[in-house]
Amino acid sequence: MAGPNLAVIESGTVTPQMFRLSSAPPPLRNDIGEGGHVQLGHVTVDAEGQRWALANRYILRLAAAEANIAWSTRGPDLWALYADPADPDAVWLGDSAGGVYRYDRRRDTVTDALQATTSHLNILWMKRLSGAV
Repeated sequence: MAGPNLAVIESGTVTPQMFRLSSAPPPLRNDIGEGGHVQLGHVTVDAEGQRWALANRYILRLAAAEANIAWSTRGPDLWALYADPADPDAVWLGDSAGGVYRYDRRRDTVTDALQATTSHLNILWMKRLSGAV
């Protein structure tokens, strides 16, 4: 049996969680473990409590024990994920080639994108996390 994808800590109790991906496009097949469970990258929770995760070039919407593909870059792998506390509809994504995307969770699509150099991308994420952007 594969290990858990992530663990949640609530009131001092650690609860392992696993997520099954019912259909896996070819780039994700190497990340599918025993029982159809997908290996997750970054995980974040948006303002409404929805959990999101990355797997290769896909952003996944996590619900119960299921992981559903919400969007794909169709290009470089996604490396960074950030739920915007100032905009409950926005989940920000960063890819391995410096692409930054604003994923609109209500519309299920990317509404804004920009290309940044690696140094600009690091500064952008640090400023965003500190609330300076």
